Amino acid sequence: MAKIKLVKRGDTYKPAKLKASIKRAGASSKVVNAVMKKVRVRNRMSTLSLRRQVTKLLRKFAPKAAKKYAKRKKK
Repeated sequence: MAKIKLVKRGDTYKPAKLKASIKRAGASSKVVNAVMKKVRVRNRMSTLSLRRQVTKLLRKFAPKAAKKYAKRKKK
């Protein structure tokens, strides 16, 4: 898989990092896998766009986790 750069911090997209973040929000492994299958990451995508996309998907699968994920900010 080609490295995908995210705009805000210039980070390289790491699926494992995103999975861990969704899991910390309280989503089950089944929900995490469902979200990861549906999320569409593009090169030079902003971290805010990615966060919004994941939050929208979580609202379908796990509303409580979506609320927590949307509130969570990196410290």
